[in-house]
Amino acid sequence: MKKFLRFGAASAVVAASLGMSTVAHAQDSAQADAFAEILTALTLELDTGSSLDFGAMVITGAGTVSLDAATGTLDCSAAAIVCSGTTELAAFSITTGTALKNVTIVFDTPTATLLRAGGTIGDAADELELSNLNSDAALVADPLGDFYQVALDGVGTAGFLVGGDLAFDGSEVAGVYQGTFTVSVEYT
Repeated sequence: MKKFLRFGAASAVVAASLGMSTVAHAQDSAQADAFAEILTALTLELDTGSSLDFGAMVITGAGTVSLDAATGTLDCSAAAIVCSGTTELAAFSITTGTALKNVTIVFDTPTATLLRAGGTIGDAADELELSNLNSDAALVADPLGDFYQVALDGVGTAGFLVGGDLAFDGSEVAGVYQGTFTVSVEYT
């Protein structure tokens, strides 16, 4: 009988603790607003008749020529290069976009090869390297990499200029060198 009472007493204690405890079933909810903004697709165009033109040069050795888009000036201070002729910055226009938004300028081809007309690809004497593309747009310092940015006006348009550097190794032969580079824009 002693075992029966112990079991019964233990059962009574468990039953009492279960019956007396209250389980909290608190339930609540909250709402949040959700937003999305649809922006007008950007249209980027090279201005009619515009090109990046470094003018004419006489090369007697290695050096670099720089065309600065922010100032429009040509740095032809390398001792082995003499520059002449007219220079031109490439002019681009964003013709459609969402008004008053910031747009980042992306140089999809940070370097490009200019090939001499009639020249051979891979022959150093027939190639020039275009690099250090730059813009007159605002330069934004960023820990992940600096970038150029332009603000669209009240109707969603903006323009910017592009310059760059030409590197010479001194072996280039006389002729006209031509190539292309790609610029794109995206909302910041």
